[in-house]
Amino acid sequence: GSPQQIAKEMKAHYHIEKVSESGTVINIARAVWAVIGLGFFNLIIVLGPLIAAVSIVCAGWIFSAGLVLSPILVFMDAVIFQNGFNLFNLFFSILLAGTGILVGIGMYYVTRLFIKGLVHYLKFNVNIVKGGI
Repeated sequence: GSPQQIAKEMKAHYHIEKVSESGTVINIARAVWAVIGLGFFNLIIVLGPLIAAVSIVCAGWIFSAGLVLSPILVFMDAVIFQNGFNLFNLFFSILLAGTGILVGIGMYYVTRLFIKGLVHYLKFNVNIVKGGI
């Protein structure tokens, strides 16, 4: 191939290995952009699934945070509507907060699995661009 294409492939390999060592957001973004830079085909193949997967992971984290913060909403409701305080709401919100903590723990492992899967997907994509599987 051309020297520019070889340089792009080497840069992509470097950034993917960097993500394997430490999966920070900056390293992941650099690796994704390096792989996308290999060609226009990669823009569609890498960016589409990445946006969908990141949206699902972010939705899980937001869901977990919403459940954990539900007791605060019950207390705000008790302050605003002083005659409407109900112990059932308090205990149910505590149940939801516990569920949110469990969902958060699950999302931690899902996020780690997502990063590992992303690294494998990027390596696979680079190999496809190079012409081998």
